[in-house]
Amino acid sequence: MVLRGVVVGLALATTQPSAARPFEVVSLAAANGPGIPFKREEEGVSALLVRVFGGLIVVALLGVAAVYALKRYLPSLYHPTFSGATRIKVLEARRLTMKTTLFLVELDGVPLFFAQSGDRITVLSGPRPPGIEDDHE
Repeated sequence: MVLRGVVVGLALATTQPSAARPFEVVSLAAANGPGIPFKREEEGVSALLVRVFGGLIVVALLGVAAVYALKRYLPSLYHPTFSGATRIKVLEARRLTMKTTLFLVELDGVPLFFAQSGDRITVLSGPRPPGIEDDHE
């Protein structure tokens, strides 16, 4: 394209006598026809803001999808404790109130049922550690 403009400028300079046109600038747009077809016209601020926020939303959705896929399909990478055999398995956890949670845990094949309230843990069923008396009796 640039070469074409230079060639057109040189052709015009050589065909016209130098006295008639001592110096003439030939624009490339005039030599090549209309402007660049993929160039956008100047946009307003509102159109620019829409494009920026649209891009941010797309990137945020991609991030959420990546975290979901990581948790769902690659738990050993997201949670390193899931890799290999474990002795402790949390079978179920159920929140009753903001401070009270019930846990059903299996430790070496023995099911244990715990309740957590604040900073206290109470064994509801299963073997009790030695030295701890039963609160219910």
